[in-house]
Amino acid sequence: MSSLATSRFTENEARRTLVKRILASQTFARSPKLSSFLSYVCERSMEGHADEITEQQIGVHVFHRPGNYHPNDDSIVRSHARLLRQKLEKYFQEEGRDEELLLVVPKGGYVPLFEARARTKPLTLSLPAGGRILWLAVVLTILAIGTVATFRAASHGQAEASTTRSLWKGIFQDERKTIIVPADSALVLVQDITKQPVHLAAYASRDYKSHLPESLSSLASRQYTSIADLTLATRLVRLPEAVSRRVEIRYARDLRLVDLKESNAVLVGGRRANPWTELFEDKMNFLFDYNPETTENKVINKAPKPGESPVYLEDNGAEHRRAYGLVAYLPGVTAVGNVLLIEGTTMAGTECATDFLFDTRTFQNFFDQIGKGSGKLPYFEVLLETGTLAGNAQQLKVLAYRVR
Repeated sequence: MSSLATSRFTENEARRTLVKRILASQTFARSPKLSSFLSYVCERSMEGHADEITEQQIGVHVFHRPGNYHPNDDSIVRSHARLLRQKLEKYFQEEGRDEELLLVVPKGGYVPLFEARARTKPLTLSLPAGGRILWLAVVLTILAIGTVATFRAASHGQAEASTTRSLWKGIFQDERKTIIVPADSALVLVQDITKQPVHLAAYASRDYKSHLPESLSSLASRQYTSIADLTLATRLVRLPEAVSRRVEIRYARDLRLVDLKESNAVLVGGRRANPWTELFEDKMNFLFDYNPETTENKVINKAPKPGESPVYLEDNGAEHRRAYGLVAYLPGVTAVGNVLLIEGTTMAGTECATDFLFDTRTFQNFFDQIGKGSGKLPYFEVLLETGTLAGNAQQLKVLAYRVR
């Protein structure tokens, strides 16, 4: 074996040993799918097949999707990749804090990287006795400056966090329950097959199922939702404002109007996937619309301002598609509670809306525009745009907004 081959073999052994420790850790103990995900991409990489580590191949080999499945229609790999990155970060911060080799899965791809952990070496100085007092003064000055800078940065971070928290405090309250309602994916499938929309009245009464053939009626009765919506729900219930409050995750088909009258709510998905959003459309300026015949998604701008378009269309045929997300914070049905709507023209659009809500700096910049120095968060709706690559949301942009 050549010296180069020997070096590569030794390097891979160190990497495999690290992967084994990670998979055996408490962090990954109850995450078999994430463990399989990590094991697969690491082995492919170490065997020299990094070019085969694609979303489609991970879906087939880890999540047992059929060979012809399309990642644009199924976000399971992207959703688990986000969770995997979080788990790895947690491992190296806690159980693996003494590891000398780091393992990361960079955003935008799935090929793992192994990196040597940077270690800070202690600084040793030998100073003459006369210089020690001067050196001590310099050190104390640096520490003082650093403390002030740290305090300012922390204060700025707290201000940003408090802005985001003002939204969550409006949704999660002591005086009323909060219901999180993910999208009804089975309903979307039924509408795609029948080419007929299902409006709230028929959905709430379940009358729409009586007109379906038996096979479709069975499909309509299934409780399907996307992993992206469940991931969002998980992030919401883990928020500090939600932990000690009454929070429920309710399937859209099991919701009743009285629930929305008595509770705050987070509704995920547009009217095709969550007809309950129709209750708030008269209060909104931006509406999502879908043409079942052309499969065209668009956003209608009811009252365009100068520089705005009356209609925003997706780029269906392009490899780098354009998708839209919408976040609306509005009064509840009875104007007593509050409701948060999170919508997307596609999965990438919903991901874009979620990123907006959980990116403190982005939300702070938006608040600076709508708050006008009042320090209070008004009711609002904001239309977002994102480019997509292989179904993943890229950098988001605020297109337009309205404040109530």
